[in-house]
Amino acid sequence: QNLAIARTQRNQRDHITEQKERNMASDLRQALFRQLEQDATDNRSNAQATTSEAARFQQEKLATDARGVKSTGARGTSAGASGLALDAREDGANKASKARELHTPESLYAACRRAVISPGEPHRRSVESLPRQNELIETPPRLPP
Repeated sequence: QNLAIARTQRNQRDHITEQKERNMASDLRQALFRQLEQDATDNRSNAQATTSEAARFQQEKLATDARGVKSTGARGTSAGASGLALDAREDGANKASKARELHTPESLYAACRRAVISPGEPHRRSVESLPRQNELIETPPRLPP
C-alpha cells in the first residue's frame, strides 16, 4: 500500500513538472512569435524607407543635373529621373517582398518550433539563435555617380 501511495505521488509530481514544462514552452513560442512578427514589420518599414530615400536622392541629383542642360536636354533628363525613381521604388518593393517571404506564418512557426525548449535541455536555445533584424535587410541600391 505504501508503494502504491509513493507511486501515485511520484506520478502526480511528474505530471505537474511536465505541465510546467509545456506551459514554459508555450509561453516561449508565443514570445518568439511576437518578436518575429515585430522584426518582420520593422524589416518592411526599413525596406520602404530605404527605397523612398534612394528615390528622393536620385530625383534631387538628376534635377540638379537637369538645371545646367538646355530645355530639351532637361526634359530628357527629367524623364530619366522619373524612370530611375521608378526603378528604385521597384527595387525597394522587391526587398519588402523578400522580407515578407522570410516571415511567412509557416517560417515563423518553424522558427518557433526550433526554439522550443525540449525536456531535458532547458534554455539550450534562445532568441540569439534566430536571425537578427539587420541580417534580413540588403544594402540599399547603388546610385550611379
